[in-house]
Amino acid sequence: MPLLPLVSVLILAYNHEPYIVQAMEGVINQKTDFPFELVIGEDCSTDKTRQIVLAYKEKYPEVVRVITSNNNVGMFQNCLRTEKACSGKYIAYCEGDDFWHHPLKLQMQVDFLESHPDYGMVHSNANFFYVKNSKLGKSVYKIRPDLDDGNAYFDILTGKRPVATLTVCVRKDILFEVLQKNSECNDEHYLMGDLQRWLEISRLAKVKYLTEALGTYNVLLESASTSQDPNKALRFQLSAKEIRYHYLLKYECPMKIARETRYACSTNVLNYAVHAQNTDVAKREILELRELNARPPWKDYILYLGCENKTISCFVEFIRKIRKFKIMNSLLRFE
Repeated sequence: MPLLPLVSVLILAYNHEPYIVQAMEGVINQKTDFPFELVIGEDCSTDKTRQIVLAYKEKYPEVVRVITSNNNVGMFQNCLRTEKACSGKYIAYCEGDDFWHHPLKLQMQVDFLESHPDYGMVHSNANFFYVKNSKLGKSVYKIRPDLDDGNAYFDILTGKRPVATLTVCVRKDILFEVLQKNSECNDEHYLMGDLQRWLEISRLAKVKYLTEALGTYNVLLESASTSQDPNKALRFQLSAKEIRYHYLLKYECPMKIARETRYACSTNVLNYAVHAQNTDVAKREILELRELNARPPWKDYILYLGCENKTISCFVEFIRKIRKFKIMNSLLRFE
């Protein structure tokens, strides 16, 4: 009789044909002294993703399970049903278009959680692979070393502790408590569900950050969190801001933390708004920064003026070309 898995690795897969094999191989090739399972939530892809994951299920029947249906259920429901199908004590996440490059990723994280019962979650640094130009950025998150593991909630809220989902490993019992008590984790009004999970978990237990990059995030031209369409990218960041503002109201926090959160959100959204040339959103964020007695980043402010004032638009366009303004770089600043 096979041993029950200590860890369930969760992969959400939808139209990930070019990347899904790499994602699954990164999990299957993990070197551990404990059993683990790979649970894939396949949401009726229109490419060959389903055929590929089912083939891996046949190849590794004791390791791979596939959760699917006859109809597409969407990102939120696909995630929730796949989480509920996990049988391990811990759940580790890896999106279908990302991968783990470190063969001891699971072993390192589970060893830590097993020896530190007061911790509910561990995450790590990550590499970024820019698919468009095949460039690799190693250990891209420059997080300060003095993180407060016992108060990670505030660091995540302000954006000082970015959490790369593909690096996360959590205790399943804490995750399920969070999902049961906090409906915003699966509220499809928002464009993401992971940020809410990490915020809620960090209120219940300590969170550990490992400085070594254990996974690689594929930066695609189009994905759930990135887009070449500046308006779509802006909507995603506005949703992230809305979530953080929701938590400013949901739980009490020091005035200093609230101010830092608002400042980080407004400067980030301003960055995306000027790239989308959305003067209404940009103006709103500038006004909010003024309410905080803070100045907007000068480069973003100049670009905003170019969007609003046509007489200097040519000059601003020149500045854009000199800077080689790339909105993708904002992922490294604030997720």
